Amino acid sequence: MKTTITQADFYSAFDRSGRNHQFSRHALRLIFEYLEQLEQDTEEETELDVVAVCCDYAESSASELVHAYSIDFEGDESDAVREYLHNYTILVGETPDGFVHVQF
Repeated sequence: MKTTITQADFYSAFDRSGRNHQFSRHALRLIFEYLEQLEQDTEEETELDVVAVCCDYAESSASELVHAYSIDFEGDESDAVREYLHNYTILVGETPDGFVHVQF
């Protein structure tokens, strides 16, 4: 038996698990939309596993990513990070505070 998860259910699952501070609401929306699109593209249903989402995805600022991965850049830091993420992982989207990406 399967249950369809709405965006509100997705948020609630993070709240109930005590991981509601892992991502901003904006980032959670981006991850939810990404996972929905992934299901459509692959025609495979996914099971909601909050811990797995927290392990597989991250929300990071440009400066955090520059520091963590020693990204060299000239010019705009965000452009360099965006390019780096496109080259090495999946950029799920951007929030006002940074980038949502698949952890690598």
